[in-house]
Amino acid sequence: MENLNRKLLLILLSVSIFFFLFGCNNEDKLESLDKTKDVIRKDVQEVKVKFEKYDIIKSLEEHGVTLETPEIDIFSVKDDVLIFGIRNPTIEIEDVTKATEFGPPVTHSKLMKYDLNKDTLSEIYKFESPIQCYDVAVKGDEVIITYSDHKDDLESLNASKVHCYIAKIKGNKMTNIDSFVINFYYDVPFLATLNGDIYYSYNKKVNNQEVFGINKIIDDSVINIVEYKDIKLLDSRIYSNGKEMMLSIDEGEQAFFYIFNEDGFLLKKPLDLNKRIRSYNLLSNGIIMSIEEKDSGKYYIEFLDLKSDKIIRKHIGPMYYMVNNGKMDCIGTGDSFNLNHFMVRDDQIINTYIDIHNEIIGSTRKSTSRVIRIHPNRKNVYGVYFEGLGIYTNVKILD
Repeated sequence: MENLNRKLLLILLSVSIFFFLFGCNNEDKLESLDKTKDVIRKDVQEVKVKFEKYDIIKSLEEHGVTLETPEIDIFSVKDDVLIFGIRNPTIEIEDVTKATEFGPPVTHSKLMKYDLNKDTLSEIYKFESPIQCYDVAVKGDEVIITYSDHKDDLESLNASKVHCYIAKIKGNKMTNIDSFVINFYYDVPFLATLNGDIYYSYNKKVNNQEVFGINKIIDDSVINIVEYKDIKLLDSRIYSNGKEMMLSIDEGEQAFFYIFNEDGFLLKKPLDLNKRIRSYNLLSNGIIMSIEEKDSGKYYIEFLDLKSDKIIRKHIGPMYYMVNNGKMDCIGTGDSFNLNHFMVRDDQIINTYIDIHNEIIGSTRKSTSRVIRIHPNRKNVYGVYFEGLGIYTNVKILD
């Protein structure tokens, strides 16, 4: 009996080894048929990083700014200058049936500027009524914002019909440049800067027909760059590498990335229907994406070269948001707001996990302390804001 059991174990082990080798062999064959390649080299060196920490809330208090609520929203970081909104206290809604899915809108009382290097704080503009600022871009002494005015609908917001505005702030004057009605959940307009000029995306209804496009801001007016009527905008966020910009578009049976420059449409690239895209951004000569394979459930970071159509990828968990500095690298946040840096070099993706939570806040286990917002700052420097703590950190990539 003992010999029989031993023989059965040997047979089972042999069969297991056979199927393992067979599976590896077939996997290699399948991979060879796939244009996408995992490029992982033994000699790849992760980048080194350096941190610079700033307690923004403490700095505001030292500059004599009294906060009704210790919360701010950073909208823009450029050359170590932060543009942020001071939040109003959240209102209490008595009739909960009137509340939106996410509760009352977050509103701001004023827009401020803080220079990290000079340690100077200045007020850009104090709003006359509660407004919700979505995005900010700076051009010289002008500040462009996209926002909604919630003075009349704080307690009864119709999320599918929110009045949105594009405005210019110069000195003590704010001038509306454009306005339209948006869906609060899907159609919030965002800004992009190309060659020093500011553009914005829009998605609105004209004569009961949904249209979307991109406008360029010139002084107090706008110039339309592109507009589409018979296809659908998937994401109102506009991504830019400083020279081109990108939107994701649904043409019906197929979705695409549309690439534009300051003169209009350049090209489009199809989205793989066998993959779910979690986040993406436009680098200097290609698109970087966090994708999930529908069949296998595996996650990858992929880079699509816009000139050659070559795709390289690296197996890594999902990223839910990515920002870039217009070059060939970016940072992204994943599960539990983990921070990663990605760099595309010589047909390979180099990934560095940045343990910013341990470096900046230590071993605290409060879930709110992990919430971070990421921003481009300047070459090789990204901004990370700990929303629940009021701490801003420059992350310098030492390449």
